[in-house]
Amino acid sequence: MLYRNYAHDPAFGGTAKCVQFTNTGPEVNGGYPLVIRFGNSSNSVTATLESSPGYTAKNIIKLKPEGQDTSLSVFDGYMMCKECALLRFPYANENACGLLVPESQLGQDITCCKFAFDLLCGTSPKYIIYEESCSTKK
Repeated sequence: MLYRNYAHDPAFGGTAKCVQFTNTGPEVNGGYPLVIRFGNSSNSVTATLESSPGYTAKNIIKLKPEGQDTSLSVFDGYMMCKECALLRFPYANENACGLLVPESQLGQDITCCKFAFDLLCGTSPKYIIYEESCSTKK
């Protein structure tokens, strides 16, 4: 995660820096295995895709932690698959957004992604989550 517009994430590390989402294997029965790292902790989750009412596109990502019966819903607000994803995190608050970029895009020109974030999530506040030291914390 590059940055977000909310200070505290109740599900993934509070105010931790270096929040990282990593795909750990292929799709199995509609589920995608991920590890979400934050601070010195991590959670293994399965992500599944759904459509919200009135949409045909799969714009909801359900994150279900291993060994738990409940899942968190995250909404896909904007995505350019190889460049970025702008996600909404309603479990944090109704306006919570985050800008995620793949490692390959760190330091690259992602002007369209940043513009989409500003347009859909506001220009401030922005809490920087990624730091240079994050690349070494895998």
